[in-house]
Amino acid sequence: MLVRALMTRQVLFLRPADTLEAAVLKLDERDVTGAPVIDEAGQLVGILSEVDVLGRLKKLAEKEISGRYLATQGHALSLLAFLAERGHPMVAKLLELVRSSRVSDVMTKKVITANPSATVEEVAALLIRHDINRVPIVEGGNVVGIVSRADLLRMLTADSADFDGT
Repeated sequence: MLVRALMTRQVLFLRPADTLEAAVLKLDERDVTGAPVIDEAGQLVGILSEVDVLGRLKKLAEKEISGRYLATQGHALSLLAFLAERGHPMVAKLLELVRSSRVSDVMTKKVITANPSATVEEVAALLIRHDINRVPIVEGGNVVGIVSRADLLRMLTADSADFDGT
């Protein structure tokens, strides 16, 4: 089966200049965990996932908390959780830094893609080999769809009549 029969065609796109707060709200509205990032010309320039956003929080926690409270970088997130439980103002500051960060600052720039004529098996292999959750489907430089791990799992339980097999 070709991936064009499985891909989601109504793709949520983010822009490099979007704040993380705006991007996360868009992801939440669509109930997805990541989305391609495109420039003004509609060209794929990156992908943003929950992992990228949480990585930003971790990096800021390491930078802002470790030095200030003499914690090791490995303990910065634990200390952040501890401070959050006590309503410490440092938590609000860190969250504001995360919210105001730009998508372009944290997105993954090297994106694994496939074309619509790839097989479902080829895309599944990309997801597994690169330990990623989604693969944008690109044709002529434009994202025309996306396939996620969830799409593959839905395929396993769907009636074969739901797919055209092309």
